[in-house]
Amino acid sequence: MSRHEQGQRAADEVVDWEHVGALRRMCARSRDRDRWPELVGMFLQDAHERAGALGEAVDAGDSELACELAHSLKGSSATFGAPVLLRLSTVLEQLAREGDMHGASDLVRVLTLECDRVESALAPTATARKRED
Repeated sequence: MSRHEQGQRAADEVVDWEHVGALRRMCARSRDRDRWPELVGMFLQDAHERAGALGEAVDAGDSELACELAHSLKGSSATFGAPVLLRLSTVLEQLAREGDMHGASDLVRVLTLECDRVESALAPTATARKRED
């Protein structure tokens, strides 16, 4: 596999475009058809806020709060088709549930970077939708 193909594969993995397309079509068929930009914005803001709070909970050794935050982020990542963010949230939730916070700080840093990657991928879909109207 060429470097270009590897780079494209990595970019495709950030979001599941089939899932995102299905979600956008569902929004378009609903009474709230113009809400896609708002929903994407809310998801991205929430993801960043939860990632920050998750980092604080891990640093404080609060495994119960870390578990709750990771679980919530896991759900929204699944809803918006962000598979890497989903996997990272799942691992962090499991670690927190087991009370094993060793290495969790490193995972939170990776998760935070992944939030940025998801934002870079999804944000243009929100602005493109606004321009279409």
